[in-house]
Amino acid sequence: MSEKPRGEEKYTPTCLEWLTVMLNSTFQYYDIERDGFDLVYLPGKDGESIQMVVSHYANVDEERMSKGVESGERAALSLAESYNWNSWINVEVDFREIR
Repeated sequence: MSEKPRGEEKYTPTCLEWLTVMLNSTFQYYDIERDGFDLVYLPGKDGESIQMVVSHYANVDEERMSKGVESGERAALSLAESYNWNSWINVEVDFREIR
């Protein structure tokens, strides 16, 4: 009997893993070269939050980035609500300047 390749092994993601996969695959509007920033969603270490990592250049248009972050937070909370997870999910923003 042959074993399945490792990539075909069954895996059940956690709620946070699923939410971040969906967010990263669905809500990618920003381009670092065009907009001066981008954002990526990661599962929080506390098991109840999403970490939104915002990477940006020093000369980024702060107002545009701020609007993008607000939009990203709304998208995360809206998607969490569609799964009825909005009662426990939090969004934390982590700004990281690219040097």
